[in-house]
Amino acid sequence: MKYSYDGVAVVITNPSKNLFYLQQKDNSYAIKEYRLGYTFFGGGVEKNETEKEAFKREIYEEFNQSVAEHIIKKSKRKFSQIIFPIFGQCKNKPVKIILFESLLSNKMLKKISKTKVMEGKRGVLVKKAKLQKIKFFDDLMGIFKKYLLESN
Repeated sequence: MKYSYDGVAVVITNPSKNLFYLQQKDNSYAIKEYRLGYTFFGGGVEKNETEKEAFKREIYEEFNQSVAEHIIKKSKRKFSQIIFPIFGQCKNKPVKIILFESLLSNKMLKKISKTKVMEGKRGVLVKKAKLQKIKFFDDLMGIFKKYLLESN
């Protein structure tokens, strides 16, 4: 199957998987329906780039060097999934998202939550019980649910 877009994303969480560090997009995000919405950190795979290279590049674009290095060091690939976005240029077209997981201690999660993110409005810690109550990108919630199911 030909995809209209390949993307990488990372679930940044603690070993108990009950606390997550997410990105909140800002008011200038290209897809207006997603402005101020919450999502994973990550982005697109560029031409002639492997998924691992894209993952590392995206993390370095979104965090300062020391935070990025820590996230990358603690990350592993989990799975890929096809989604069909409901907004934007890829609306109703197949998009392959490769999901990584970065397991950080509660102390490290709290530490990175106090650093400035390089893209988006901010990073925010969200408890698992609150995930359903935030404005999460609709087309990525299925990936989050699959991740949570496979983590149990």
